Amino acid sequence: MRRTTATGIAIALAALASLAATAAAQPDGAEAGRGPLEPAWRHATAMAARSLGPDDAGRLTLLAYAAAVGRTCEGLALDRDRYRAAFRELAEERKAQMLDAKKMRSQLRRVSYHLGVATGLFLAESALDSERFCTGARESIAADPEIAALFTR
Repeated sequence: MRRTTATGIAIALAALASLAATAAAQPDGAEAGRGPLEPAWRHATAMAARSLGPDDAGRLTLLAYAAAVGRTCEGLALDRDRYRAAFRELAEERKAQMLDAKKMRSQLRRVSYHLGVATGLFLAESALDSERFCTGARESIAADPEIAALFTR
């Protein structure tokens, strides 16, 4: 999972964009083609990118997407060992630079926090239209080995 691919991140974000664009309910004043969760995604993405950097925020989005898919889509089971390994790698990759245990715990908290926010938003997207969410997930898994690697075969 260390290999940060533009394709993997793009597929996860494309799935997000298609869900937001096709969500049934639109809040008052929402832009045409935008779903009700779009403002939340915009803020969450900006916060994660500021806190972790854009590459790590993208990798985290991919993990959040996989977590939500594994929870909500029948027949798509998350490979817990691979998922944990990918999370651990993301959370601990700067460990050598962080000799201070306090900084390391802070990094782990930041990664965990942003993972929780993104997973929650993906779960909300799924709740808005589970059929579309799971169809998109199956297409993403079929199209990208990086996403597929997080699921059992």
